[in-house]
Amino acid sequence: MSKPIHLLRRGQCRFAVTPHSAPSHLFCAEPVEHEKSSYCAHHAEICFDRRSAEQRRADAERAAIAREAMRKPKDATYGPLLLSRLGIDTVSEDAA
Repeated sequence: MSKPIHLLRRGQCRFAVTPHSAPSHLFCAEPVEHEKSSYCAHHAEICFDRRSAEQRRADAERAAIAREAMRKPKDATYGPLLLSRLGIDTVSEDAA
């Protein structure tokens, strides 16, 4: 549904979806999040990240740990520190 800027209407997302150097510079054009927004909900979230710097760092750390865990062999076991950093409860099955 992407469109060049001159074809966008009121209420359509103005987030650029092609590089500025592209022969045809296109914009999202999905319905905007609300009347006073220039962006759809998805692009507003990208543009206006409301998380604190601490939360962004924590999220980035969890994502990096998860990516690393995905590269491990399927039969690998993960220690409690890794699991707690991923937010996974480490209660053993014996205690349950």
